[in-house]
Order: sequence, then structure tokens, then C-alpha cells
Amino acid sequence: MRQSSLVVVANRLPIDDNQAPDGACEWRRSPGGLVSALHPLLRHTPATWVGWAGGTGPAPALPDVDGVRMHTVALSSEDLRDHYEGFANATLWPLYHDSVEQPQHHRRWWEAYQRVNQRFAEATAEVAEPGGYDLVWVPAPFLPQQTLTLALPRLVQALRPGGWLVAGTNPPAGDPLRAAVDRWNAVRNGGNAFDADRMAEVLAGAGLGEVRRFPTVPGGPVLVAAHRPGG
Repeated sequence: MRQSSLVVVANRLPIDDNQAPDGACEWRRSPGGLVSALHPLLRHTPATWVGWAGGTGPAPALPDVDGVRMHTVALSSEDLRDHYEGFANATLWPLYHDSVEQPQHHRRWWEAYQRVNQRFAEATAEVAEPGGYDLVWVPAPFLPQQTLTLALPRLVQALRPGGWLVAGTNPPAGDPLRAAVDRWNAVRNGGNAFDADRMAEVLAGAGLGEVRRFPTVPGGPVLVAAHRPGG
């Protein structure tokens, strides 16, 4: 039996803990942008959300909230400092928001980021059913090379016949030398070498068909979509 027809994976769970009138802890839907955008869909679709609950220590067992199953990923105090406050917020966030702040980088942050990403991947594998999903979304630019390389075959397997995998990617450089340099720099700085062309090649090599590219804005991200035959 399928556990959920939709699995969302994000850094944070879509809930906050609040104090009820009787003093007990009460979990409620948080007001974040991603949560608000997905809420109309989540109200009508059996869903599981994989993420961090906001504290440190063992992952708590949480109740369903608004019909969404919560699957928690544990973070230690070190993970919180180096992965979340460090690499996620002080390295990646400025890079993907036009460097409104100067990005910072420390080796231990990068090591923690890889460690926690692997933990998220394992947690997602626990709730994802092979061959059970009509759509898999991959925010490729935000994933390290090793994580994305290991995840893509599993994500392809998660598609039911007739399902689509859609990946957000960076546009390819204009010439082969520039492309090679860009890919090397991306991996060196904690990202990956999967620009739109590389992603299209990998998805086609994995047996997916009808590979398509959808540019968004000039010079901006390119969506790469591919279809699992059958269905």
C-alpha cells in the first residue's frame, strides 16, 4: 500500500510548536512561503513531509498536522551550527539571493552539509515507494555532487510508468571550455556539475524519454523534464 502520493523534502517541517491553553505542546502549520504555496495541494493529497522539527537531539515522533504525515530528521547541536546556520544560511543563502550578504565558507560546514544531506536522503528513501509517483521534482543546484549522483537513480525508480521527473538546473555555458570550468567550480564550491545539458544526458541515459528543456528567464534556471515510458 502506498504511504503517500506526495512526498515533500525540505530543510524544515511545515509546523511550529505552540503552547496550548492547558500548557501542553501543540503543533500547528507554520506560515512560511513554501508551506503556504503547497497548502492547497496538501489539503487534498495524501502527503508526507520530510524535514527537521527545529530542535536538537533524537528525531521526535510527531502527529499528522492538517492531514500531512510528518517524518522528522534529527540534527545534533553540531549539525545545527555547521549545516543549518553555517553552510545553508551563511554560504548557500547569500549565493542564491544575489549575494545580499558576503558568502562565507568553512570546511567543517561543507562536511556537515554532506553528512546531513545523506541523512535526509535516507529518510526520504524510507517513505518513498518505488514506482509510485506521477511527478518527482529535483532542485538540482542546491544539492552536492555526490548526493545528486546517488539520488537520481532512486528518483527515476520512484516514477510510475507515465510519470515525469522535473529538475531545476543552471543553464549551460556557451562553449565547452567554459562549461568544463563552470562545472569544476560548482563541484569545488559544494554544488554539482549538472547543468541543463548534463542533466538531460543523464536522464536520457537512465531510460527516460521525451527529454525537454524549459528556459525560465534569460540567463536564469532551466527546467529539464523527462518522462518514464509506459502508462
